[in-house]
Amino acid sequence: MTPSPGPTSENLHEMIALDTAARRFYEDRFAEWSQMYSGLQAKENFKTEKLFKAGWEYSPEAYAIFPKYRLDKATRIEVERLSPDSSGSLQNLRVELVRASDIAERRLRSELNNDIALKALGEEADEYKAYVSGSVRISRIFNHNCR
Repeated sequence: MTPSPGPTSENLHEMIALDTAARRFYEDRFAEWSQMYSGLQAKENFKTEKLFKAGWEYSPEAYAIFPKYRLDKATRIEVERLSPDSSGSLQNLRVELVRASDIAERRLRSELNNDIALKALGEEADEYKAYVSGSVRISRIFNHNCR
């Protein structure tokens, strides 16, 4: 019985490109959403001491933003546990990247009980999954630019 061959050099290059594209996605999104949230806090005259007052709650606008950057950060942690070359194939890596987002989303869903926050969380997870699923073209562009 011969061991199954690992990914070819070209496939490995594609897998690394997909992994890099996925990482850039959530890093860029985290920066975008956290900057937007900081702007919202300034607009709403946010003060940390308000967090400790009874009855305080995030604004609907805040609920629509902060779950997104929290998901991006949580997904980053899960993706960093992966190694693209151990996935065996580009398709397996896609599955693992989606699974990483699912794990992060499931954890955050257990913490959040606001409908707006849960909707925002689902939207961000869907964006990431669509991006990862459609990244073949992105990886080819990435490969072309690296030559």
